[in-house]
This record gives sequence, structure tokens and C-alpha cells, in this order.
Amino acid sequence: MVWLLIAIIRTGTVGLHAVEMAQVAPGAVPLVIGCGPVGLAVIVALKMKGLGPVLAADFSAQRRELAIAMGADQVIDPAARSPYDNWRRWGRMSHSRHPHWDPYPRP
Repeated sequence: MVWLLIAIIRTGTVGLHAVEMAQVAPGAVPLVIGCGPVGLAVIVALKMKGLGPVLAADFSAQRRELAIAMGADQVIDPAARSPYDNWRRWGRMSHSRHPHWDPYPRP
């Protein structure tokens, strides 16, 4: 039981750290690729900070359902459509500290 608690806490702190490192600007539209434990923790951390709308993409229907339950505003099945095309419709994360996270950087 202790190991389960440690695993949950560790995953949550990784998600929070990822959001802190990304330095997501207010008004940006974060796209979370992968809705496994860390992706879900990132979604929760983004929502806790009041950021969004949050888009999430995963091939698994079950994981997409979990992403909605954790606060994602829209989920995308990458087998059906490109998450990046949908991201462009909503906006993009243009003020990330890590430019490789933005596939459409501004000049």
C-alpha cells in the first residue's frame, strides 16, 4: 500500500514539474500527447494552475475518457485525426520556455 501511495505522489510531482518547466503562458492552449499516468498528472496540474483549454491526445479510448475526467477540455484520437491540426484550430502554445514543444514557433 505504501508503494502505491509513493507511485501516485511521484507521478503527480512529475506532472506538476513538467507544467512548471513549460512556463505555459495564460491564454495558451496546452496539448498533452499521451494520457498515461504522467499525461493525466500534467492535465491535473494545468487545470490546478487555471490554464487551458487543455487538449489531450491518446490512441486508447479508456485513457481519453480518463483525460476528460481529470479535466481535459477536449480529447483527440490520433488514429482519426492529427492532434496538431486540432491544436491549430484552438490556438497554440506559443510562449513555452522549450521551443521544441511548439511545432509552429513564431519568428
